[in-house]
Amino acid sequence: MKAMRMGWVLGLAALVAMGGAHLFQAPSAADLMKTSTEKAKREKKGLMVGFHASWCGWCKKMEAVLARPEVKPVWEKHFVTLWLTVDEPAEKKALENPGAADLRRDNKGEGQGIPFFYFVDPATGKTIVNSIRPASEGDKGGNVGCPVEPFEIDFFLSMVKKSRPNLANDDLQVLRAGFETIKKGG
Repeated sequence: MKAMRMGWVLGLAALVAMGGAHLFQAPSAADLMKTSTEKAKREKKGLMVGFHASWCGWCKKMEAVLARPEVKPVWEKHFVTLWLTVDEPAEKKALENPGAADLRRDNKGEGQGIPFFYFVDPATGKTIVNSIRPASEGDKGGNVGCPVEPFEIDFFLSMVKKSRPNLANDDLQVLRAGFETIKKGG
């Protein structure tokens, strides 16, 4: 699988380097959603759908936290993650997953910035919660994006808990510590 992914990345890099990015067609959001939902059902996990772009620094930070050696096994024990590419500049439009912008809009993410993400119940295909924090007294709310501040991390963990109610507190603490590393410069 890693060799396949590396081959795909090298092939894409070669196309871009040769000016042939227009020959590449990213997989559709619908196809990726179907595959990810089936995997989550089969493995009895939750599904997080995220939206990112090649230029998005906060997206890269969030992905890096979920890939940290102490976080990844905990995250992957509970979730299948699908990242869909949106909002690319004209010269990189081919990287966008067709239909991803519509999926983001349908889940109230249009105009919210990225990363934007939501959790899905794989059994029903219904959205459980998205990354938009509700407004409250003195707080306008909005997309939590990559959680860095304590209130953002708390909201993210509440989303995780809502999606996977039986998640152990120890696992939640691993996730919290992972996101806390961003602010600490880790």
